[in-house]
Amino acid sequence: MKTKNPFVTIGYQGSEYFCDRESETKKMLDYLKNGWNITLFSPRRMGKTGLIHHVFHHLKDTCIYTDIYSTSNLNDFVAVFGKSVFSAIGTPTAKLVKRLTSFFRSCRPVITVDEKSGMPEIKLDFAPTQAEQALQEIFDFLKSIETDCYIAIDEFQQVSEYPEKNVEALLRTHIQNLANVRFIFAGSKSHLIEEMFLNAKRPFYQSTRMVSLYEIPSRSYYEFAKRFFDEIQISLPESEFENLYNLVDGQTWYVQSILNQLYMDRPKVIDSHSVMRALNTIIEENSYTYQRFFSMLTGNQRMMLRAVAKERIVAQPTSSRFLTRYGLKTGSSAMRSLNSLFENEYLYKDQRGIMVYDRFFGVWLARL
Repeated sequence: MKTKNPFVTIGYQGSEYFCDRESETKKMLDYLKNGWNITLFSPRRMGKTGLIHHVFHHLKDTCIYTDIYSTSNLNDFVAVFGKSVFSAIGTPTAKLVKRLTSFFRSCRPVITVDEKSGMPEIKLDFAPTQAEQALQEIFDFLKSIETDCYIAIDEFQQVSEYPEKNVEALLRTHIQNLANVRFIFAGSKSHLIEEMFLNAKRPFYQSTRMVSLYEIPSRSYYEFAKRFFDEIQISLPESEFENLYNLVDGQTWYVQSILNQLYMDRPKVIDSHSVMRALNTIIEENSYTYQRFFSMLTGNQRMMLRAVAKERIVAQPTSSRFLTRYGLKTGSSAMRSLNSLFENEYLYKDQRGIMVYDRFFGVWLARL
């Protein structure tokens, strides 16, 4: 079903509501169709999941998407991966379960009901000690599919943090034996993803083509947004869109969220006042959550996070100028705060410097 608000913030609603990414889409389709696996990485909320589904939209064969962000070990991975595979191949029926049973000996496919949607689904019932064998059987099943198959594993860096030490090598062994399946390995922690695929000592070294995702160019984004506002006779001057875009550094989800709110608000002309009203509405709705996150930090971490938020981008967070300006402790104390904030994804670093990962949270912090 198509959404009435064209500025989508959840899921993929089709190519009509998908902005740009033409070069990335073409590149990924070319790689996949020519036998390559792909590593796709970008900060979270840059739009990589939407891009994956947009690429799948252009493919006519079996496409499987699985998000392993919530997994913490091999058992979790096998359960989530297996569920995604089965969901993509057909409606859960007794006939399908019977067919699957012929491939599985270490585990049992069963029909259950999803707690959120209330829809039937197929899950694997297996003992923790049988996880590796169950994974082997999932790959055997994929090998039996007669058409080409494309699989995206989102937040793939989670695999590197599993307690089992052989998971990367195990997956690499299975994957390289699948002639009919191409993979997209997507991740949001660039340092972990780069280590997995660019370190010569790791199993996935140079096994994929690398695709990085950056901000959608402002001009392309403006033309996309203007088209929808024109349809409801709302004026969107390019200069005002540019200001909106820069408020959140062009990060896709945050731009979409403000545009979505403006589409709901329906001002006659979008100007700096209507943009700030939309932004304030979003921040106020999340203020309780932001306060809770902030209260969980130590005093030094709070001071460091607020300082970064007020600067927006900090090239040298341990410089005496920055630390002195915001009354921050120097030396090891500052580094401990920074490391903890990076580890818990309060902060993010790119080629320009460090910034608050959640752009709306950053605005809230800067106002304290």
